[in-house]
Amino acid sequence: MSGAETRSVMSGAETRSAMNGAETRSVMSGAETLFPKYYSRFACKAERCTHNCCIGWEIDIDGATAEKYESLDGKIGEDIRKNTARSGDVSHFLMKNGRCPMLCEDNLCRIIRELGDGALCHICREHPRYYNELSKITLGGVGMSCEAAAELILSETAPTLYGDIGYSLGASCDGNLSGREECDGNLSGRGECDGNSLAKGDMDENSLKSDLLVLRALSDIEVLLSSGEGALSSIRNAVHRIIDLSREIDLYLFGEADEPSDIREPADGLLLEGRDEIPLKLRKILSELEYMSEGFEERVFAARWRDVSEFSAKSPIFSRYLLNSFAYLTARHLPLRAEGGDTLSALGIIISAFLTLSLLLASDPEVLSSDPDTSLSAVVRLAVLFSEEIEYSEENTERLSELLL
Repeated sequence: MSGAETRSVMSGAETRSAMNGAETRSVMSGAETLFPKYYSRFACKAERCTHNCCIGWEIDIDGATAEKYESLDGKIGEDIRKNTARSGDVSHFLMKNGRCPMLCEDNLCRIIRELGDGALCHICREHPRYYNELSKITLGGVGMSCEAAAELILSETAPTLYGDIGYSLGASCDGNLSGREECDGNLSGRGECDGNSLAKGDMDENSLKSDLLVLRALSDIEVLLSSGEGALSSIRNAVHRIIDLSREIDLYLFGEADEPSDIREPADGLLLEGRDEIPLKLRKILSELEYMSEGFEERVFAARWRDVSEFSAKSPIFSRYLLNSFAYLTARHLPLRAEGGDTLSALGIIISAFLTLSLLLASDPEVLSSDPDTSLSAVVRLAVLFSEEIEYSEENTERLSELLL
């Protein structure tokens, strides 16, 4: 099960399904879930959030929690049952003026206040977390539709994926996965392992190799994004590494693969510095997507790609936003498709989403403000808007996946 979320627009209302993908996520016996290092600092902003996920989202209630709510005593039990409905096999809260009926006037959750976190439905406990399951390892993270998550991701001092996690290859490593003559027993190439090691026999050789192809690529991409070559040059190098991963996986799964140059040239063209206009194929795709926010498409088209190039060359903070957003998009979308051999569609999503978000950032002068708080506030606001419109729509992400196909 992927970590992708779905968004629904019902009866013309702007309601979104917050975390449907997580509800049916399987939990594999003995599997580890790895997170980027910033994940440990993630915390809901609660009443301080200016983009509350309890407002405007369609909130489904998982079956186990719905059963608990049916037998819940007291006034809160009565109020929950009065404010929920069932559509087929799914229960959900009945929104009131776009707000969850359990959201108090001070924007705090009544269920948490009176019953504690453990009484929340699965969606409310998990959002904005996502999970990408490889064969035996799960890669988790938090999505930028959440204000707190976006602020955390974009304010990182260095691009972060999963490469900081020393994932030991142990005795299962045959020395051939990295293309090096020797294997040092550490996925990231560093001399340390933080204890997230694979016990021998935990997974079969094919599953291990498939997982490690993806994990090693993510580690390499993090290093490339931190190279200091300049934002767009580093991002192009990271794109090349994803293309190399595509070839590695195709050779592993199918015994044959396209030449990397067949893909690198069109990918490089999309990220060409100094380009004035948005590439026609991306413009066409963006014009065909479904948006909830009026004017989103116009805002994206208001900027030129040349603006992005110029801003990244002049502004270190703008460059940092670009690198961090590309790292996030790669960590979120590459593992979802890569292991099954669908790496090029993942790269299509990553590049399309990166170009869209970059243009959105370049369209707002506050992003370039000399005041760090003003700049970060603007970029977080735009990142949340982008994530809701693009990442939380399966239809939209599927369309973006066609960019390089």
